[in-house]
Amino acid sequence: MAASARQARRRSAAASAKGKENVKSHPMEDVSPNYSVDSLSEEATPVEKESKFSSLYVRTLSGAAFVLLFILIISLGHLYCLGLLLCLQALITRELFDLARRTANMRKIDEMRELPLFRFQRWYIFSVACFYMYGRLLQEILVVELSSSNFSPSPFMKTIISGLWVLLKRHQLITYCLYVIGFVMSVLSLKKGKYKYQFGQYSGTMTIILFVHVQTSFFASNIFDGLIWFVLPCALVIVNDIMAYFAGKMFGRTPLIKLSPKKTWEGYIGGGTLTVLLSIPLSDMLSNFEWMTCSRTSFAKDKLECRYQEAFAPQLFHLTDFVPMQLFIPTFVMDFISSVDFSFEMKPIVLHGIVLAIFASSIAPFGGF
Repeated sequence: MAASARQARRRSAAASAKGKENVKSHPMEDVSPNYSVDSLSEEATPVEKESKFSSLYVRTLSGAAFVLLFILIISLGHLYCLGLLLCLQALITRELFDLARRTANMRKIDEMRELPLFRFQRWYIFSVACFYMYGRLLQEILVVELSSSNFSPSPFMKTIISGLWVLLKRHQLITYCLYVIGFVMSVLSLKKGKYKYQFGQYSGTMTIILFVHVQTSFFASNIFDGLIWFVLPCALVIVNDIMAYFAGKMFGRTPLIKLSPKKTWEGYIGGGTLTVLLSIPLSDMLSNFEWMTCSRTSFAKDKLECRYQEAFAPQLFHLTDFVPMQLFIPTFVMDFISSVDFSFEMKPIVLHGIVLAIFASSIAPFGGF
């Protein structure tokens, strides 16, 4: 009896020791008795701070580099901004093409081996869309250029412009013919066993062209109507992204959306407030340069036409100017607003900038999720 009791006590002690060993070896516990949870957290804090400042340093340098590149392209002129827009469209389209392919669980090397011309057909459709969207704009500019009395190109340039004019003169017909060629190529390239993948990618290509290329192509007309209508919205989106980042780093506590856990309500609201405030001096500063406000009607770099100068000249505004008369507003409210007679002088472009800043702060951030 005594022997069995001693054996039971030994087994109990061994099990207790094994349990303690298992507890110590748990990945969330410290193995060494010389360290505590508090000491580990204290040692991790400098690393986290160093990582945070390193990320801030990299973001600051890359952001400054992109801003300087953006300013350089703007200073080169309208056609370079048009080229920037085309490059951005191509990069976004390529990223979405690759995303659609990965979503369908198709490797790039397998697609090239089994469907060798499939990738070419998708970019062919993109090129036809570029020809259609940009051809209309170039056609208008080319008409102005050819009708100008100062137009005296070299023989080589005259040949190029004449060929370009022949293409643009029948712009819609040529676009339709190119589309038909692409449609025939798509049908001829169908491969048995790959119908689902091919039709799915074709429909995705059309959707990408519609939502990315067609919408962003409207920026082209904004560029030639005045660089400020292209630069100001883009600059406000950049400012909002920077301000939201710093506001989130300093005050961020409450997550904004699960899809992007690093975005916070504090960064969203703080960035939006600072963007609206900064839009006032930014709009006023850009409106002082004719290079920004005047329209480009030809390929000549120095040939600008200032058509919308009333939007950049100071005007007197009254409080009643901002009350929509179409709404049913009680008479005593209108009488009170009229009695206040508050007025101020401001450039209309500043009001445009405030509205664009509100959009850039409330809607545009969701494009980054």
